Amino acid sequence: MSNNVFPIQNLLQVELDSFSFTWAINNYSFLNDLDQIDSPLFRGGPKTKHWWRLSVRPKKEYDSVKYFSLYLEFMEHGSWLDGIKSAPVRAHYKMSILNADGEPEVHACKLSIYCLLLSISPYFLSSDLLHFFIVQNKAVQTFTKEKSAWGLHRVITSADLVDPRRHLVVNDTVKIFCQVWVHGETKEKVAVHKGRLSEEQRTIIRKKQLANDFGKLFNQSIATDCTVSVGKNSFKSHKTILSARSPVFAAMFNANMIGRETANVNIPDFDNEVVKGMLEYLYTGETAVMASRAQELLQIAEKYNLEGLKEDCEYTIGNSLSKENVAGVLVLAHNHNAPILKCRAISFINWNKEELLKLKSFQDAVKAFAHTGLFADLYLGSKK
Repeated sequence: MSNNVFPIQNLLQVELDSFSFTWAINNYSFLNDLDQIDSPLFRGGPKTKHWWRLSVRPKKEYDSVKYFSLYLEFMEHGSWLDGIKSAPVRAHYKMSILNADGEPEVHACKLSIYCLLLSISPYFLSSDLLHFFIVQNKAVQTFTKEKSAWGLHRVITSADLVDPRRHLVVNDTVKIFCQVWVHGETKEKVAVHKGRLSEEQRTIIRKKQLANDFGKLFNQSIATDCTVSVGKNSFKSHKTILSARSPVFAAMFNANMIGRETANVNIPDFDNEVVKGMLEYLYTGETAVMASRAQELLQIAEKYNLEGLKEDCEYTIGNSLSKENVAGVLVLAHNHNAPILKCRAISFINWNKEELLKLKSFQDAVKAFAHTGLFADLYLGSKK
């Protein structure tokens, strides 16, 4: 990430805020019949912190040919809470499909001329300035509420993308690398008047502020009256927060710890990172370890009856299903009463039965859980 100065024929200088994002679309053979696939949301750089998303249409048809279409979508201003003036976001971008070596192989970077960067009418631009935009091959797009997505309809044909000679689909995964340069963000502080924001925007602001404030209670150990212990480590917490978020914690405090100024909860069956992730989620509704520890978070969510955390874990795990892990995920979902995840695992198995039945790891899982009937009814009783 860097902050650069972009000269335009010595006429003016425009500050750039750049960032990048890599999106791995796992299980592409399972997903490529969908009309649209959306990436997780990602943040827009060290200064602006806007929310963005990538989106693909795997088989968009033009002139009887199916194409892989790719778009960058602006989702939300991240500056509202900081009192920064909301404005159309002007940016240029470059999206690439990575090959087996992780190198950009197919680029999506439309060549066109957009002059909104300069905040002047294109009719007043000189031919030299137009030439500059053409040779630089950087199309500056303006992302607004009315036009929030830009991209290319014909990045590559759907057939060429999956052609094994191209090496663009590796282990049933397509990787997309996106670079974005945001132009001339407004930095002055202004008062945000309620009448200027929609109800949806105000709701987002209130929820974010609430999460930030409760996060401070946990991160700064403000007025704590409870300790959650994990081995030799401990986290200062609040009985009221834990009780409000978890009926298990509420019952624990009410039954055993009334009258104590400081209560202690010992959690011996999960490691430090998982317990901290759970506590972060209880205070703020999110945790930084969701992507890496979702399976353990699902288990601790089941133990302490944390429905919101559990559901988020189900979606996170479901988005990373593969032929190698689907058997274990199905068992996990079955053992921890995770219906959303179980349904996704079953659908994945039904769509990939023939290939899965050839894998030793899947065969071993079927044998290990034969007494439950979990797998047998699945692949013997249903057809693709």
